[in-house]
Amino acid sequence: MRRRGPLAAFFVLGVFWGGWAALVPAIQTAVGASKGELGLTLLFVAVGSVDALVDFGQVGKGGVQVSDDRRAATITLPRPRLSDPEIDVGRSYVYDQDRGLFNQIGSLFGNDTDSQREVYLLAEQKIRAAAQNGSGLVPRAEDNTRKMLQTLLRSLGFTRVAVNFEPK
Repeated sequence: MRRRGPLAAFFVLGVFWGGWAALVPAIQTAVGASKGELGLTLLFVAVGSVDALVDFGQVGKGGVQVSDDRRAATITLPRPRLSDPEIDVGRSYVYDQDRGLFNQIGSLFGNDTDSQREVYLLAEQKIRAAAQNGSGLVPRAEDNTRKMLQTLLRSLGFTRVAVNFEPK
C-alpha cells in the first residue's frame, strides 16, 4: 500500500509534464518565441533615441525660389527621415529576469552573449517601431524645420517665407 503514493505522484507528474511538453511547440509558435526565449522571462529597460532628420544636402534644383524684390522665399525640402535607433548601453539595464529550467541548465554549458545581443537588437526594433508608428517625430521635425527657416529668413529681411516638403 505504501508504494502506491509515490507511484501515483510520479504518474501524475509524468502526465502533467507529458501534456505540457506536447503543448510547448504550439505555445512557442503562438507567441513567436525562439527556443532560447521559451525558458526566459526578461524585463529590459532600454534607453535610446531616434532622431528625425531633414537632409538639406538633398534640396533639389529649384528647391529654393526667391522673388525679384527679395521679400518672398519658397523652399521645398525633402521629407524628414528617421535615423537608426541609438541604445544608451550605459543607461539600459535588465530590471528583472526569470530563467526557466531549460535556460538554467543550458547556461551551465555556454555563455549568454548571444542572448544579450538579441535583447539589444530587439530593443532597437521596438524603439524603431515606436518612432515610426504614432510618435509624431516626422511632423514635429517638419514643424521645427519650418519655424527655424522662417525665423532665419525673416531676420534677413524676407517678409513671406513658405517652407514645403516633397510629397510622400
